[in-house]
Amino acid sequence: MERQNKKEKLSLPGRMFNPEGELVCILDRFSDLVILNVLCILCSIPILTAGSSISAACSCSLKLLKKEGGSICREFWNAWKRDWKQVTPVWFIMACLLFLLVAEYRITACMPKPMQQYFRCVLTVAMILWLSVSVYLFPLLAYFQATCRQSIKNAAKLAVANLPWTALMLLTVSAPCLLLQLMPGMLAIILLFLLILGVEGIIMINCAIFRRSIKKQGE
Repeated sequence: MERQNKKEKLSLPGRMFNPEGELVCILDRFSDLVILNVLCILCSIPILTAGSSISAACSCSLKLLKKEGGSICREFWNAWKRDWKQVTPVWFIMACLLFLLVAEYRITACMPKPMQQYFRCVLTVAMILWLSVSVYLFPLLAYFQATCRQSIKNAAKLAVANLPWTALMLLTVSAPCLLLQLMPGMLAIILLFLLILGVEGIIMINCAIFRRSIKKQGE
């Protein structure tokens, strides 16, 4: 019995570093997330391709959640090439809307105070609605083939039908900005985290919530 226990103790490191062991699987998953994070950021540097990059990251994240797929780089590029024609017009529309909202918000600085507060409240609500649609839109584009109008419409329906989960997704997306507001001195740490894992981490969490929402709608 003692010999057997010793054998088990000696074989424990071997089990830990077994290619099919839990530790190796966790490290493999972590490396996939880091690679996806870097690919998504690099491919989003040309603003025109940012939508395709986010959609490709969503596609890979959904496959990781289902424990499917092979090489993460190959999966990303395949998704990027497959969806860019569908995603780019949608991204262009959403980016233009965002630009207009930000521009209008800056213009309110020239308004009298009572009018400024009113318009800023309206624009803040519009920004929340824009973000609520966006957090569902890119996973939808990775998940379904649909027209630009239908994709935006479906994203809006999901956002309204799953309000508590939509709020959680908005909180996830806003977390870096909220942390920066609370702890301005941590700017370098927050930026480093976003560059290494943060962007894909947010996408992965939101894709997990998206999967739950789709299953609920299917029921």
